[in-house]
Amino acid sequence: MNKIEEYDGQYIQSPGAISGPSSDGAVIYSPASGSYYAINEVAMSIWNHLASPATAAHVTNALTAEYDAPEDVLAEDVCATLRYLESVKLVERVSAGGFNATS
Repeated sequence: MNKIEEYDGQYIQSPGAISGPSSDGAVIYSPASGSYYAINEVAMSIWNHLASPATAAHVTNALTAEYDAPEDVLAEDVCATLRYLESVKLVERVSAGGFNATS
């Protein structure tokens, strides 16, 4: 199983999370935790692609068009970013019927 297959569901930004640009990426505020999180430019692009439900494969394909980097490197970045954003509850895995519990 490759990394992308581990992230086969669709992901979306958590409701209420607010983002804004910073000098080297973005800052995201999570009302659930009351915390701010700084992300770099690539993670900001991933975050933006998660404004509506998207799979890791879809986001990787979009990044391949945006950045001059090997697809396997971008896939690793997408998976690592999803893992991080999900761990701090900034994104949620979704299904056709609604949000799944991921904790």
